Amino acid sequence: MGSNKIITIYENQDYPTSINVFYVIEGKDLVPISKYAISYEDEFNDCSSVKYKLDYDKIKDKKILWVRSSSRGYMSARIIDPRMLDNPLMFSEPSMLPNGIHISIEDVLSKYNLPPYPESLRVYVDYWRNQIRPMVKEILSFFEKYNIYASTYEHVENFLRDIDYPPIVLLSCVKDPEDVLWRSYHDLYVTWLIIKILKESKDFTTFMSPSDLDRRSLNLIFGGFISLFLGESSGKPYSLHSKFLFDPEIAVEGYYRYEVSHKMMKKWYNRVDPKIRYDLDPLFIDLVIFEGEVLSEEDLENDVKIETLIMASYNGDFSFLSKYPSSFSIMRTLEPKELLFISMTKINESFVPKEGRIIEEVYPGGKGEKEFVEYLRSL
Repeated sequence: MGSNKIITIYENQDYPTSINVFYVIEGKDLVPISKYAISYEDEFNDCSSVKYKLDYDKIKDKKILWVRSSSRGYMSARIIDPRMLDNPLMFSEPSMLPNGIHISIEDVLSKYNLPPYPESLRVYVDYWRNQIRPMVKEILSFFEKYNIYASTYEHVENFLRDIDYPPIVLLSCVKDPEDVLWRSYHDLYVTWLIIKILKESKDFTTFMSPSDLDRRSLNLIFGGFISLFLGESSGKPYSLHSKFLFDPEIAVEGYYRYEVSHKMMKKWYNRVDPKIRYDLDPLFIDLVIFEGEVLSEEDLENDVKIETLIMASYNGDFSFLSKYPSSFSIMRTLEPKELLFISMTKINESFVPKEGRIIEEVYPGGKGEKEFVEYLRSL
């Protein structure tokens, strides 16, 4: 008898943009391929690059579930033949290999039994089920009702699925789950706030989808402009802008980024106290509600008025503002009628904003949801 065939495979679990994870399908159970490893090397000791040596004979008659992510973070899955693991192209040019059988992440999480996820993820799984998933249901229902195509970050799309677990439970090793999930949960929360605002509008207008003219297109990345009507009685015209960037470099150097022009940024920059102008840090403001129709960067160059600036937090932590003392100077410079700090949870007492209005526990069924809606109706 000849010796067993040993193969080498590589896994990456650098969420969200570099995921390459394998499971052996044993009936309804998903078994991490590491369980079949003879040896392994974790190059950086953080699961971002792990090399396994396997006894190929032990898996050659089984099916393999391959979970991977795109370069922008969107997770997908395929069922593949184990022979693909023995093909050098798997870890150099995987696009050259047969596609295998595509299976949605939703089906993976609902049809198969997962191994126990790391204890470090338990709090986030509970958080997903109790607070995030109801938001996802509301977002998806809104998209379906208005036939909306939403352009958003791919790491957010991972969570725009009606599933009982966040997709991250498919990773067996997560070095810093709080850091991993912060951006995804934050952007998902801002998406839900946008939906809450649109629900209170008498009507809203977005650009039509370039690929499907029968669908509305909602840009939830930088520079998404939406025309809407708010106010319980009159329904006055307003415009909503997401991910508004105030960047001093644009004002000083004329760099052109996103939807904000040099001319417009210079106008606001010149309002800042000259003593602190050169100490300003870039600031992303989650949502801006403008008075009237502001639907392009050209409109921003006019004498636009800001009704509301909204800074959002899914975990009540606004302490990042304390690291950038100029943040409040920038927000004052924009001269909003109202500055709102919206949080899904209670505000973290380590840093409580001294300016603006705080609305806590804003989530489906939360105490602050009604207060936020009443604010929108008061415009």
